[in-house]
Amino acid sequence: MNRIVIAFALLLSALWLPAQDVTYVIFNRDCMNQLVYRYAYPNVKGDEPVFAYSIRPNVLENYVFITEGAGHYSPTMPDGAITCKSLNLNDGFVASVNRDDQQMLIVFQRQEGGYWLMPVGSATLIARNNSKYWVRSKNCSFTFDTLRM
Repeated sequence: MNRIVIAFALLLSALWLPAQDVTYVIFNRDCMNQLVYRYAYPNVKGDEPVFAYSIRPNVLENYVFITEGAGHYSPTMPDGAITCKSLNLNDGFVASVNRDDQQMLIVFQRQEGGYWLMPVGSATLIARNNSKYWVRSKNCSFTFDTLRM
């Protein structure tokens, strides 16, 4: 009897949990930059480089998405994949990626065929308003004024 109650409770909890939204963004050099960071001391952080992708929709905003892990292969383009020009970027999107409410994957077309999907682990927004800059990332949020440094 206890097993039936536990199974029923697990089923109900699975139904109540909200589904995580997934955004697939096709890597496109026309609107996105790829940055590769390699550790000077590989034995400290591992041998794998860290990839970051920068999207600058206008002169006042810059969004940086840092991937985590090695990614995974897909034989087909994911349904609903969009280009970075179609991506609706704002502070809310950055916050939802950082809270893990929104999953974002960068999609690369491989020369050998198929696609490589890189999961984004953190998002950062850098916005400028005159002499002030506002930075929002996964671990911090702050502003600074370039006239008062």
